[in-house]
Amino acid sequence: MHAVVPTGRRNETKRTAPIRAARHRRTAPLPVRRRDRPRKAPIVLSAAVPEPTSWQADAACRDADAETFFSLDESRQQEALELCAACPVRRECLEHALIHGEQYGIWGGTREGERRRIMRERRRAA
Repeated sequence: MHAVVPTGRRNETKRTAPIRAARHRRTAPLPVRRRDRPRKAPIVLSAAVPEPTSWQADAACRDADAETFFSLDESRQQEALELCAACPVRRECLEHALIHGEQYGIWGGTREGERRRIMRERRRAA
């Protein structure tokens, strides 16, 4: 239990003194009311498929089934890794995955754990 120690002010203890002091120190601006906030522009969704980046057009997996790269089955993952091993843009694919924080699947010939290890090593080196 907390000890109650008088601070010199009437009806105040060390437990309540920080609360009183915090009320008088408003350094942050008051929150903006919802009706006073500027409206965000509406998001427009188009049916068009986004253009692939230049390296994706040269990828060995461009015609492969995406399920192969996001499967939990070990044999399908091995199949994806073999496809990545012969890919001419493996390094670009891996960089894309690291930059965009791809958490799942096979990217650039690496699994999720391998990408986490690479990111840890890069953070330590920085």
